[in-house]
Amino acid sequence: MIDKLAFSALFICLAAGAQTPPIPEWHRAGLKPEAYEFNLDRDTFHSGHASAMIRCRERHCPPFATLMQTIQSDEYQGRRVRLSGWVKATKGVSARLWMRVDGEDGGLLTFDNMGHRYKNGPFEWTRQEIVLDVMPPAALINYGLLVDGGGTGWVDDLVLEVVEPKVKSTNMMQGPGPEGNRQWVRKTYNASKPRPVNLDFEQVSVPEGRP
Repeated sequence: MIDKLAFSALFICLAAGAQTPPIPEWHRAGLKPEAYEFNLDRDTFHSGHASAMIRCRERHCPPFATLMQTIQSDEYQGRRVRLSGWVKATKGVSARLWMRVDGEDGGLLTFDNMGHRYKNGPFEWTRQEIVLDVMPPAALINYGLLVDGGGTGWVDDLVLEVVEPKVKSTNMMQGPGPEGNRQWVRKTYNASKPRPVNLDFEQVSVPEGRP
């Protein structure tokens, strides 16, 4: 079953646009993202020298917050892709990966936020994965870390890769969603990169001359 609150809220937040946190190449979104702190954590990481973290600032944080990227789907068109990464959470926090494929007409083609297979924290670094199809008329791939609840969630060492069709899809949708905002998709596509960047959170700044 789809986590209906996160599913509908995520659609609204992404369509409304995302804000840039102090993590190069990543953006924040959510029902009230200012209620959360988004930052690099150089003391807690799975490998390398940093991870990304989302921490509730308030006593009762609204659901939910996400650290996300959006890329063009062209290089993955007609393929099955897997998003995997390492996630950690403090007590009572729901911290999990999510991914969504948007069509050219703004409709949702495939989606998974692990709503039927996640566990609340506390837990140490745990590998999570999502597998979705990127089929025409796909235009955008959105993905990131979703955090809900008072506490902190971390993510590190993400990978987005093409997999064989025999790898089982985790798509939570029964079929494509209704048509959405074509203009938003077109604008977002033009502003997005063709492939993922800074998935290990080791990049400390955006290269000069790039948006």
